[in-house]
Amino acid sequence: MSNRLDNTRVVTFKEDYNPSGKKVIYPKGHETAIHKDLAEKIKSNGAKVDIKEFDQKKKIAAAKEVAEKEAEKK
Repeated sequence: MSNRLDNTRVVTFKEDYNPSGKKVIYPKGHETAIHKDLAEKIKSNGAKVDIKEFDQKKKIAAAKEVAEKEAEKK
């Protein structure tokens, strides 16, 4: 397994994230995959977020399922 994916976290924002006061970077409800250090930095800046580990096996299984369905259509 890649170390890059081990360090990835899925972050869901509970409210708009606007650190500078000028522009919303992440809107409420937005879900993104980012590095674990950046996720912790955003949280320490006062953002209200849910941080979960990236489930690599689940994403691979979902992609395989979609590919199989597409192959059956042809």
